[in-house]
Amino acid sequence: MTEQATTQDVQAQNIALYRRFADGVGSGRLEVIAELLAADIQLPTIADMAEPTPAGLTQLNQQVRASFTDLLGAIEEIFAFGDWVAARVRWTGIHAGDFMGKPPTGKAVAFSELEIVRCEDGRIVDLRQVADVASLMAQLEGDLG
Repeated sequence: MTEQATTQDVQAQNIALYRRFADGVGSGRLEVIAELLAADIQLPTIADMAEPTPAGLTQLNQQVRASFTDLLGAIEEIFAFGDWVAARVRWTGIHAGDFMGKPPTGKAVAFSELEIVRCEDGRIVDLRQVADVASLMAQLEGDLG
């Protein structure tokens, strides 16, 4: 097997691993967080909102799901380079509970999130998430236009 084929195989495996994670979280099957993230992973991008661990990420997702019914995440773009996978995920839902101080509006919302993960030995060992919270908040406040 050539080195290029091996690299392509690893990248394909890493994309498949990330897809399992994103599809699970995106559809509310939050058990994939504990299943697919390394137990000792640190999640610095959520540290201001939750404990930066898999348990903290699960709790944060539960809180967001309590604020938005019918919340669904779908991968719109994805690519891999070596051990790294990057994706743009589009989230949609209905604002049905308090979120960041905003009472429920009943509005349908849509926003994007960038996720970058590093995979090793069949686990996600590094996860960076950046959501377009400004766009989401503008939708809740009715300031888009």
